[in-house]
Amino acid sequence: DAITWRDASAAKSSAETTERIFARLIADLESSVFVALPLVQRALGRDAAPLLASAVWPAIGDTVMKRLLHFFAPGLPNKFHRSFTIAARLVAALEAKCASAAELRALRTSPDMVLWRGKWNLDTYHEMRKHEMDGRVKAAGALQGPFKPVTSPADAEAIKPFSVPQFHAVLQELRTILDPERVFLFALQHRFLRDACELVAQLIDAAVAGCSGAAPLDVIEVMRN
Repeated sequence: DAITWRDASAAKSSAETTERIFARLIADLESSVFVALPLVQRALGRDAAPLLASAVWPAIGDTVMKRLLHFFAPGLPNKFHRSFTIAARLVAALEAKCASAAELRALRTSPDMVLWRGKWNLDTYHEMRKHEMDGRVKAAGALQGPFKPVTSPADAEAIKPFSVPQFHAVLQELRTILDPERVFLFALQHRFLRDACELVAQLIDAAVAGCSGAAPLDVIEVMRN
């Protein structure tokens, strides 16, 4: 078996164990399956279905989905992020062995891969991360005044923008949500980048509103620096 029931039981309690199991699985594929694929594919003939999409991935994906049900649960965002990252390495290992663009397309569009992608509740993960971000921003008062007023371009050049608490709080939040080691997932890059842009836009609006008597361009110049 690609993943035994004993492996599945051990993986429930330890992310490190899960990581080792998948690393071993990838190593086993490299040494015993991937090396033989070109020869077998050639023997089957040009018209044969790509083996990665029709045989290798169905067996592996089915085993993971049946034996690691907890793997896909989005209830704990940190655990979900790690699980998704580990699983992405497995998929990337298979995609790297595709001999052509057509074979890669066949793998990515295969029914088993479509089913695999559907198991990951990315919508829920993003909503939970967005809720966390909004909570931290609110707790830090990052979108609330008073902001240090800027009255002239000369003043703008003299002020270090991230000494303003609100600017620093937003900078820290951007670093958090765009960190691929903790929160960011490339499968959700469009949403996280949109969240980042919206947060910066909200900060600019709050800063402009909070700097009475300051020209908006002067405030933006402070933030750009």
